[in-house]
Amino acid sequence: MFHAMKFAKYMEEQGAAVVYGQIDRPTFKDGSVKEYFEQVLEHEKFVTSSIREMVELARVEKDYATENLLQWYINEQVEEEANDNEILQTINLMGSGGNSLYMLNTQLGKRENGTTLDFTAL
Repeated sequence: MFHAMKFAKYMEEQGAAVVYGQIDRPTFKDGSVKEYFEQVLEHEKFVTSSIREMVELARVEKDYATENLLQWYINEQVEEEANDNEILQTINLMGSGGNSLYMLNTQLGKRENGTTLDFTAL
């Protein structure tokens, strides 16, 4: 929600009318926890691709202010994809048994924005 509101505020500051519409929820196929996080990573890659398309359009339009705003989103996506990759690496390392997933869940629950998994606690 924060990301959407940041973008809406920017648009309003630029004099654009912001129209809120329904965004379809991403669909995920049922599967293992590992398969779920693989789907999450693929969704984040789709989001990254969409942001890159907006950057390219901003460059064509020579809209440097929008390009600057989108740089924040690019950095955010780098972090999101890194987090998802880290979770997948942890699942690969620990396995997907009940004890492993419990420990992973505990570590994920301790994270704050921008932090990584604490492997020493595992």
